[in-house]
Amino acid sequence: MGSKKLLIIRLSLIFVCFAILSNCGKKAPPVAPETVIPQAIDNLRAKITNGMVILTWTIPSKNTNNSPLNDLKGFEVFRGEDRCKECPPDLSFLLDIDYNYPSGLTTIEGRTVKFSDYQVKQEKTYLYRVFSYNHRGHLSSASNLARAEVP
Repeated sequence: MGSKKLLIIRLSLIFVCFAILSNCGKKAPPVAPETVIPQAIDNLRAKITNGMVILTWTIPSKNTNNSPLNDLKGFEVFRGEDRCKECPPDLSFLLDIDYNYPSGLTTIEGRTVKFSDYQVKQEKTYLYRVFSYNHRGHLSSASNLARAEVP
């Protein structure tokens, strides 16, 4: 009886060693993980109310690979003055909006974000773009360009 147990143990060890040494599994070159990026905001709108520019947009629901956007962290808002109609927009960073903790002049209702820019001057035209980003810091492509003429 002892020799049967010894034989089973030896065969089991040989099998385990064979499995380990044969590198079980599919062999292929390593593939880099896909970078998951939020889809761009495509409906940025700007309107003037009481001397302020009110920006609104819909929160993207998917990433660029069409997977659900479950790790949205926030939005970066850029603003610039429209100095020349033929010139490319010259925008500077204005504000970071935390999706979970919007503050100040930002509200989030359902899937709509509303930001009020009160730091504008009369008789100026402003341009805006918004980027969304996830918890890994990956920025979406730029939103559409929104234009606001402050009377």
